[in-house]
Amino acid sequence: METAASLTNHLVAALKNSQSGTLSSAEISKIFEGVQQQREKRAWGLIKVSHARQRLECLETPFLKFIARYVVPRFSKSTVLSKWIDTYSPAVSLDMLPLPHRPREIAYFDERSRTPSSRGVVSILLYAAYFLLAWLGHRQLSAAIRANGTMGFVRQSIQNQSVQLPGGIEAPLRQVYTGIRPVDLILKVMVAIFLPAVSNFSKPEQPFQVLYFLGSMMPIIAIWTVEGFRPRNKWTLLAIPSLWAVLYQLRGIGLIAPLFFISSTYVSSGIAYFSPSTRTLPESTARAILPALILGFVVPTMMLFFPLADAPNTRQVFIALWQPAPVYVLILTHIFSRVIKSISSSTPAKTDSSAAESKPNRDIPHLQTLYAVAGGVSACFHVALLLSWAALGTGFITRAFIPSDAFAQVATLADGVFVFFQNDFLLVSVATLLWCLASVWDLYRIGVSNVSWQVALAGLILGSVAIGPGATVAAVWYWREEVMSRISFRRHGLGL
Repeated sequence: METAASLTNHLVAALKNSQSGTLSSAEISKIFEGVQQQREKRAWGLIKVSHARQRLECLETPFLKFIARYVVPRFSKSTVLSKWIDTYSPAVSLDMLPLPHRPREIAYFDERSRTPSSRGVVSILLYAAYFLLAWLGHRQLSAAIRANGTMGFVRQSIQNQSVQLPGGIEAPLRQVYTGIRPVDLILKVMVAIFLPAVSNFSKPEQPFQVLYFLGSMMPIIAIWTVEGFRPRNKWTLLAIPSLWAVLYQLRGIGLIAPLFFISSTYVSSGIAYFSPSTRTLPESTARAILPALILGFVVPTMMLFFPLADAPNTRQVFIALWQPAPVYVLILTHIFSRVIKSISSSTPAKTDSSAAESKPNRDIPHLQTLYAVAGGVSACFHVALLLSWAALGTGFITRAFIPSDAFAQVATLADGVFVFFQNDFLLVSVATLLWCLASVWDLYRIGVSNVSWQVALAGLILGSVAIGPGATVAAVWYWREEVMSRISFRRHGLGL
């Protein structure tokens, strides 16, 4: 059938270009050469797949018998769907006739703005860039705090059971948080590091840098949480954002984020990854993430900076409670999702709406609200940055965000933490913007978007300057969600 369509396409095209309305033997030979060139590789591929399927269904060998009986029945829907997409999407259609306009799981190749292609050498470049950023993260964060004396100050604080704050203030370290000694030791170390960063600042620009950093983290935590609940990421490292959260709280997100993006690049390499149905979250989950983000991350973050009567001691408790904040978001998402689902199922108006529940893209409004709120919060901090730039000059911004030599000896623990956060923020911003660029280009290369990487790069640079990197990331995901959700297509010209 496909070969007949291909032959018809070539014949019609040749007749349209013929002045006489007839075809010579040479032109006919050229037509068949074109059909051969278009169909040979795909036909052989289908033959090989068919033979492999026949051998499996005939239980030709003991190994295939085992696979057919015990492995294939456990394949997920997305795995089966990806195989179908790989098989059917490149099919040939009659290009002189209009295609029926109806919803479909994913566009055929000849319906797209361009024929989908693999990442090719770009995939290698992305892996290299992320590994380089991860190495820089290890160097500028883990290695630097040992070389510049920051960890020495931390060890001294643990031994002395007190933290030296700017202004000569000695804050006794709280010894017990959970009653579990290994956990309490980790929390004491984290408290010793964070206490100078959220109280008794050594530099006037330090509190603003910390607040800006945490505000920019809000969209990233939101996006990583969403990716963790996507069906297409199930059974991958992306499906366990709690692991990444623990790692970046302990080692710095500037080191861990590139490793997360390496996993994302590997998982999203296939065209089937972008099937709209594998993108969709349950509506209850999509609705739950925003309140979970506010209660699990925003509120604990605000508590870090509250004016307190017994500041050093109480603030240490808040710092310890804040450390698992990204994990709180995940736990609360699960809880809120179950509550929302339970309320929806028990509401009389919803009992006969099973058809409505099956409609696609019901999660889109809730996810876009999530991105808008998280991006809006981050953008507010960036506006404050621009106002500070106008009021205090470039020097203030430079001192706040451009790190000095990370390996130079620091005078105090507060200075070392300040340099650590500067490098951490710079690294995660670069890595995340690169991830956004690759994500936009992925939609271009598979033919569902007309936004090229050059346009995306210009937009990311402009967005980072105008609204900040955190808000820019949220804006990209807001747009990306809409593009990936479309299930109706027109031949050649999606207008995206």
